Formats: sequence, C-alpha cells, structure tokens
Amino acid sequence: MQFFFSGEIQADVYEDFAMIQHNIELLVRTLEVNDYGSEVKEIGIIPILMNQKGESRIYEERTKIVK
Repeated sequence: MQFFFSGEIQADVYEDFAMIQHNIELLVRTLEVNDYGSEVKEIGIIPILMNQKGESRIYEERTKIVK
C-alpha cells in the first residue's frame, strides 16, 4: 500500500505549503505498513489551494466563452 501526493497550489503560497506537505508526508508514510485490505493498493492525497476569485468565472462549453 502506498500514498500518492499531488496537488494544485497557488504560486504565492507554494513555499509554505511545501514545508507543511513534507511534514504530512512523513506522518502519512508511517501508515503505509497498515493492511487496508487487498482492494486498496494506493490512496491519493490531492490538495487544491487556489484563490476563489478565479473559480467564480464560468466557462460555457457551447459558446467556448469564459464569463
């Protein structure tokens, strides 16, 4: 069993996040020795840290226009 780390992180908070993520990875790696059953081969941890302002834009598939 292993953990997969990825993410989408806003540039101005990346360095702070990287330090925190490293500590989290060290703690989570200790959980890899546990048996979660034969069906669980990998667990993904994917944080997304983005400014909500960018998320408020709406993309219309039909017209291909971002509002």
